[in-house]
Order: sequence, then C-alpha cells, then structure tokens
Amino acid sequence: MGHPFDIGPEPMASCLGSSCFTVRIDGAWRAIPGTQPDHLDPATPARVHLRRQATEVLRCHSVLDLGAAQDAVNAALMPWGRPAPGLEATGTARLSVSPRDRELAEESARRLRALDLEHEAEMHRLRHLQDILSDPDLLRVWWMSRFPDRPEQLEQLTSALEHLAPPGQQPAGHRTELRQFADQLIDVLHNPAQQQLLLQAVIHAFRALGHTDLADTAARWLGPPEQENTP
Repeated sequence: MGHPFDIGPEPMASCLGSSCFTVRIDGAWRAIPGTQPDHLDPATPARVHLRRQATEVLRCHSVLDLGAAQDAVNAALMPWGRPAPGLEATGTARLSVSPRDRELAEESARRLRALDLEHEAEMHRLRHLQDILSDPDLLRVWWMSRFPDRPEQLEQLTSALEHLAPPGQQPAGHRTELRQFADQLIDVLHNPAQQQLLLQAVIHAFRALGHTDLADTAARWLGPPEQENTP
C-alpha cells in the first residue's frame, strides 16, 4: 500500500478567515514502479502535497458544515497523486472544530445574514424610488407630498429624469440605439423594391446566424416576386 505518515493535528483556514478547522491527515507514499524518488525523504514532498490540497479545499467550506467539508477534502486527498517525480501520495483527513472556532463562525454567519437583509431592504427601497421617479405622475405626487414648498423645482427634476427606465426595464443603450436606427432605415426606404431588398438581406443574415425562426418571420413580410413584362 505504501509507507505511512501523518500530519497534524494543525489548523487550516475555512471560508470564514476568522475560524479554522483542526485537521489530521493519515497519509502514505509509494515509489512509482520502475522509478526511484529523487528526494532523500519522500514523506516530505508527500506531506507538502497533501497539506496544499487540503488547504485549497477547506478554504471553500465553513466549519459549520463539517460533514460536507470532510467529504470534499477526502475526495481530493484519497486518489493517488504525484507530488514529485517518481513519487505518489494519498491520504485521508479527519476534521474537527473547536468551540471557539464554531462561535466565531456562528457570529460571522449572523453578521453576513444581517448585511444581506440590510442590502435587500436598501435595494427594495431604491427600486421603489426608481418606480416613482420614472413615472411623471407618481413623481409629481411624491414631490408635492415631500416638498410642497418647492413646486418650482419639479419641472427641472422631471426633465433631468426623462430617460430614467422603470425597474426591470432594459435601460437606454445599444438596444435603444438599434431600434432608432431601424426606425430611421424604414423611414428612408419608401420604395417597395428597396424594402424588399432589405428584407432579403435580413433573411439571409438570420439564416447564416442560425435564427431560422426569425428568418421565417421576416420571409412572411416579403411581397410576391415581381413579374417581368412581356411584349
């Protein structure tokens, strides 16, 4: 099976930097058949390798979820890895958490939950305010209820908020500019033949991009092909 060695117990950081796991690792190393490890003490690079793997995994887990952390770290350590030329190493970890580290983690979790709730409340307030400011009628009522002595400033505020989009609506940007460009293009092409030519180009582009549903929709707008006049 290999030459056994152990690591720890030693602390390793969790995803909450203030709290740590206490980690014990039962490891083993072996030489790859037909090779000779080039290290005088093969257990040293094997320990470094397993310690590095465990540290990377545990940084993604909380001490409050000990079972998941232990499963994850053992899934990383148990397959034979190659910490150095001619050398393989494996290991299994046993995790524990001190009462002090658990208290620190619980306190950190409470603070994070409080911050999340505060952030959620603030975002709700801002979305509500955006809903008011983006609607001229609501804006007028809101302003007069808050600042009844300053009606002369309402017109200036309304003008400044003219392009404010309601919550959840696509803000002005490239999509709006593209719509404006398309409207201008349609206005310019008064000639039916030119419109047909544009539609044919659009259909070709949609099919080239793989949007056959859009191409079929555009094709329904095409008129019947013009018949050549014969003497």
